[in-house]
Amino acid sequence: MYDIEKYYNAKTVSEAVSLLKEHPDAELEAAFSVPDSVDEYAVPVKKGETELLDAIQIKGITRNEDGDILIGAGTVFSHITADPIIQKYIPVLGEAVDQVGGPQIRNIGTIGGNICNGAVSADSVPTVFSYNSLLHIANEDGGRITPVREFYLGPGRVDLH
Repeated sequence: MYDIEKYYNAKTVSEAVSLLKEHPDAELEAAFSVPDSVDEYAVPVKKGETELLDAIQIKGITRNEDGDILIGAGTVFSHITADPIIQKYIPVLGEAVDQVGGPQIRNIGTIGGNICNGAVSADSVPTVFSYNSLLHIANEDGGRITPVREFYLGPGRVDLH
């Protein structure tokens, strides 16, 4: 469980890397959403296991000159549903993430968190798989591009290294 002291919203991977260099104690986060269960939330708080951190997220949806649609890992479901690029080119993704929980969850749940938790029930994942999506796992050295089919290693297991 984390308490966020400072929050930075990067629009690109290079901006996130710059922010990480500028704020070396910050953590790059895909999602800040509710835990899977009340117990998962209550136990760390009861034990005092909260940690104060600065957080950086990459949000937003763009379409590059090649026509690829790029979705930042920190983009919340409600923004995906309403985005004109998604509505025009992949409305099925907007429909899929519009089924996640209630409005409160859709306003804080992110596509990066949904994909990276490895849950077999993740609402966005069937669409991401059906489009043979590529994931950019970024780091200071540029990172790597991996097909979503290779990213999933089994239930609850992903190749996020």
